[in-house]
Amino acid sequence: MDDLDLPASFPDIDTPIEKVIRARLGWKPDGQRVQDIGDYLGTYLPASLATSDRGLAHRHWLVGGLIDTFPFDAKDGANPGRPSEVAFWGCGKRDDAPLDSERLRCSTFLGARGPLTRDSLGLPKSAPLGDPTLLLPLVHTVNARASTAGKTICVPHLLDTSTDAELIDASGVDLVVRPTVEPSFAKLIERIDEIAGASFVLAGSLGAAMIACAYDIPFAFYDNGNIDLPFQWRDFAASVGVGAAFARNVDEGRDIYINVTAKHLRKPPLTAILAAAPFIAATEFILRAIERDMPHAAGFEHKFIPHGELQALRDQQASLVAANETMRSEIDARYQEIAQLRAKIARRERALSYRIAHLPRTIGRAVRPPFVPFAFHENGKPRGWVRKLLFNDRTPRVWARKIVLLEDGRPRPAFHKFIYKYDFSPRETFKLTNVSSRATPTDEAAILICSDMPPMFDQSSGALRLKTLIELTARKQRPIIFCSLFEKSALPGDLATKLGRHRYETALHNAGVTQILYGPAQLERLLDEAEPRLSDAFLSFPNVAETFLPIIREKRPETIILYDMVDFHALRLRREAKLKDDPRLEMAADEMQALEIWLANEADVTIAVTDDEKRELLKLSPLANVRTLPNIFVIPKTPLKGPERRKGLLFVGGFWHTPNVDAVKWFVDEILPLVLIVRPDVHFTIAGSNPDDSVKQLARNPNVSVLGYVEDLSPLYADARICVAPLRFGAGVKGKVGEAMANGLPVVGTSIAFEGMLDDSNDHFLQSDTPEGFAAHILTLLENDGLWRSTQANGRRFIEERFSTEALSAKVESLFQ
Repeated sequence: MDDLDLPASFPDIDTPIEKVIRARLGWKPDGQRVQDIGDYLGTYLPASLATSDRGLAHRHWLVGGLIDTFPFDAKDGANPGRPSEVAFWGCGKRDDAPLDSERLRCSTFLGARGPLTRDSLGLPKSAPLGDPTLLLPLVHTVNARASTAGKTICVPHLLDTSTDAELIDASGVDLVVRPTVEPSFAKLIERIDEIAGASFVLAGSLGAAMIACAYDIPFAFYDNGNIDLPFQWRDFAASVGVGAAFARNVDEGRDIYINVTAKHLRKPPLTAILAAAPFIAATEFILRAIERDMPHAAGFEHKFIPHGELQALRDQQASLVAANETMRSEIDARYQEIAQLRAKIARRERALSYRIAHLPRTIGRAVRPPFVPFAFHENGKPRGWVRKLLFNDRTPRVWARKIVLLEDGRPRPAFHKFIYKYDFSPRETFKLTNVSSRATPTDEAAILICSDMPPMFDQSSGALRLKTLIELTARKQRPIIFCSLFEKSALPGDLATKLGRHRYETALHNAGVTQILYGPAQLERLLDEAEPRLSDAFLSFPNVAETFLPIIREKRPETIILYDMVDFHALRLRREAKLKDDPRLEMAADEMQALEIWLANEADVTIAVTDDEKRELLKLSPLANVRTLPNIFVIPKTPLKGPERRKGLLFVGGFWHTPNVDAVKWFVDEILPLVLIVRPDVHFTIAGSNPDDSVKQLARNPNVSVLGYVEDLSPLYADARICVAPLRFGAGVKGKVGEAMANGLPVVGTSIAFEGMLDDSNDHFLQSDTPEGFAAHILTLLENDGLWRSTQANGRRFIEERFSTEALSAKVESLFQ
């Protein structure tokens, strides 16, 4: 298979068997990026179903496509222009004309789409019938929240040039879904969900009809003059036991379905289609196919009723599985309690170490720690001194199992002599000497980046900042390991599914990550191995650092730890407590402040997002080594668009973040009414993932829309007149503000919204903390095009100079060794 040219139809195919499949599917139609959905189903189905290559002699497969005297020319040069061997699985002919003898000689037919193709090719009556598209329900469950849910749709023919409006007017459907798709599994599945999630499908695309049939969605064939190959329509219709009757609109389609299709439709057995595949399918899919076919088998009710003994065994098995899961849950809970106790002990131990390390000099002279300085050499040359505990009989027993390792090249922050105290037997001490810790050159050592979960960069500015930071770090050409605090089973939202994780894992790999781990247990197993050597560990968020920092200190004490605050959480909680007058939030702020101070003292480098937060942290922890790294924004390459034809107000923010929930509610209740008095035509659009009920209810106002998650914000930024940031509490640089400015959208916000983004002139935004002042700024920008243009230009320039990837790339690279 190595000599084959792998087509790039789906760049996210990456496992070994999927690469084999991609090689087998050697034909890529026209080399174009966007194709009919049926073409790409031929790649998705084998990649999802297969476990191994069956080892057929054919150089290529074609899955559910058209059989014709075309492609797959031989590539060895011996017989140029002659076709290579091809296996056609569940394919159909274009017409009833015979194939040429050369094509027939080099072809193997693994079943046929329908009886017309079978008879035209002269295949035996026992040949399996059915297009592989009918197997889709075995590998994918439709998203019940698809945008087409409960609606009638028209999927026109690929060659249909009618506009959506013309199609809706002619067919009477609610929506039009085009049959084309970009080469991405995620995009393909979205299109499948749109078709299979509708209440009725008027199919001018045969692929759409087959998808609807596969998922038992009412459908009818649609012809408005663009059907070019009627033979394949009749062939598929005959394979499911119906006639190829075409409708001109949705009402005719419903009549055909109710009176004809629903009464006679009989799908071919899925097991027969799957058995004919040119690969070995996974067992779970074979069982699913059998399960779907069984109700349609003759005498099913009598043949497959389980015996009482078998049912009793199944019940007992289910009971044992449940008991096992309960026991595992209890064990996990105990381990979590142990981990929390260990963290508390470690925190108190290090706090005590801090006090000892910084005793006044007069008292310090009286303390005689049992350490001896040793010179060490590398490549025959003296490299420095290391202070290491001397292990012998005279050493007090308490210290006989402790080791303290100091970085010889630079001063360590806060804890100096006592920061590294870990239990090791004397025979293992050689592993922790400076010489062995530098056995791997720094420029080859890995960088570990930890966060609570894979960054959902399209739903959170903090996640986008982390993804951009990874991309910039990857320029150092070093291995990058990413570790999630959450295990796979505990991931929230889209990350809870394999498909959702695949999207964000692919983004991490594309950004430069070489390995992805989930949970502390996987990280501990990795660090127990001799390789890889870690030079730096970047820990994002306090809860992440609290969990991973002790593990890294114990397993790899030579690693430089960078703690990324993301924002000053204690400061944000304290502001929220003051706004809501909530003593419980005040207590939570105190606890968070203690944790953040401890982490700043523990880490080798602490990263604050703004200079103000750096100053506040240094007041609380004077010996911490604090640097600043703000949010990083990618500047769009498109030119700035003027105010013409722009309208409305825009807010962008994820609603798992409580400041955003408070912001939109305050804006709709207090500010928007003042704007509407002067400009009743103004509309307020809210975009962001995970809106709760209180946010969704804001859409009851006719001047407010709540869109929820929006994959591509560019059209919203291009059409809106003003971005608003009415934040009343929070901390750090606000991603919504910087992203709007980068996209050429003027911003009106509060003083909280513009933290860390001030300069001498502050002419790149309009600010007010009162509803009246906020509304006045909005009305000014709505009416004054000159002010709007200058604010837009100043905002874009400010982001380019202070927060762009170009401005901050050197700063990011300097963070790591």
